[in-house]
Amino acid sequence: MHLKVENRLIVLGWCIGLLLRIRVSGIYGVVYWIFGASVPLILLFILFYFKMIGAADIKIISVIGGFYGAVYSIKVFIMALFIGGILSVIRCIRFGYLKNRMKYFAEYIRNIIKTGTIGAYYIRERDGKDAAIPFTAAIGLSFFTVYCGWFI
Repeated sequence: MHLKVENRLIVLGWCIGLLLRIRVSGIYGVVYWIFGASVPLILLFILFYFKMIGAADIKIISVIGGFYGAVYSIKVFIMALFIGGILSVIRCIRFGYLKNRMKYFAEYIRNIIKTGTIGAYYIRERDGKDAAIPFTAAIGLSFFTVYCGWFI
């Protein structure tokens, strides 16, 4: 099941984060918020460009950055990659296509090395819905993990 994250929720998160930063740090909170919210957008855009991550996922990481800062949001993203990888492997094993996805990934890497160009890794029309995990779940779990201090 693929659900869409509504942009109005993202905007609400940005607004609440901005108001919180202003309340805590005064006018300097605006700078803190801008930096925290924009760094994930800028750094993760390349993954969106190559269709390795969705726009909503980046915006959610940006909302986290607005609340907690850029470094915190990057920690959440790194942990989300780890958790997302585990969820992907579990899903592939459960549905019996781990071997096929590993072959696909190896071919994808070979193609990058051979041609020197990076294409889209995931295309829904070609790969189907079953090849992707809801990365927002990994982001939520990683936020909890980082918040609890379980991040290295």
